[in-house]
Amino acid sequence: MAKKGQEDKLRKAGELTLQFRRVKCKPPGGAIWRIDPKKPLKGPFSIRLTSEGGAHLVQDDVIPADWKPNTVYTSKLQF
Repeated sequence: MAKKGQEDKLRKAGELTLQFRRVKCKPPGGAIWRIDPKKPLKGPFSIRLTSEGGAHLVQDDVIPADWKPNTVYTSKLQF
C-alpha cells in the first residue's frame, strides 16, 4: 500500500517475493512472513492480504518506521 502521492514509486519498485509459513500457536492462529530484499527496506509498512477469491483486508503502518529484523509485530487483521 502506497502513501498518498507515492503510488507510482511503489508500482515501479516491482514485485517483492515473500515466503509464508503457518506456525503453531495459541488461538487465534498466526503466521510468519519473510522477505529477502536486495536493498535495505524502510518502514513503515502496511499489510494487504488477498484471498484467492479476490477479497482483501488492509492494515496500514502495522510495521513501524523503526522496525527491527526478527521482531514480532502484531496485526489486528482476522482473515
